[in-house]
Amino acid sequence: DLSDGGETITLNDRTGAVISTFTYDDVAPWPTEADGSSSLLYISGPQGEGGSWKSSVDPGGSMVTNYAAWAERHFAGTAVVAGDQAPGADADQDGLNNLGEYAFATNPNISGSREHLLAGALLTEPGVFTATRRKGATDLTFTAQAATTLQDWGAVVATPVLVDNGDGTETGTWTLPAGAVNRIY
Repeated sequence: DLSDGGETITLNDRTGAVISTFTYDDVAPWPTEADGSSSLLYISGPQGEGGSWKSSVDPGGSMVTNYAAWAERHFAGTAVVAGDQAPGADADQDGLNNLGEYAFATNPNISGSREHLLAGALLTEPGVFTATRRKGATDLTFTAQAATTLQDWGAVVATPVLVDNGDGTETGTWTLPAGAVNRIY
């Protein structure tokens, strides 16, 4: 475990030779989300620059691939009762149930934490929307759907362009077929 106030870290190879030495901190531009929440940190640039680091979206790291493991990481040791840990429950009462929190990599214990686009209307051509979602889940299937009213939803044929965010999530951008505007997604 690292200090919650920052400290100097030295990385050595197996012979003991220094690979790198840097000092991290727990204030911006370092990822403040990791401070005290048992998150892992990932590097994506120069080690000594806080903006190069990202925190994992789940306590203990981001390689959560199923709901049971996610629930264990987010609810173990908390005051959330068993019934409020179920997929259809809304532990933080923010309108997104636990399955949605898992799917979109938000925190079920913090109301409104990093909520992503879940639905919206597209009024111009070409219709484009984006959503950030959990990467690598083995028990989720994501499907874009559309309707002209709140009834009669159907699948939209559109392949997302995916960008790995480096924190256990990916952002998908869907460009919808011509004539797909003036619908709810």
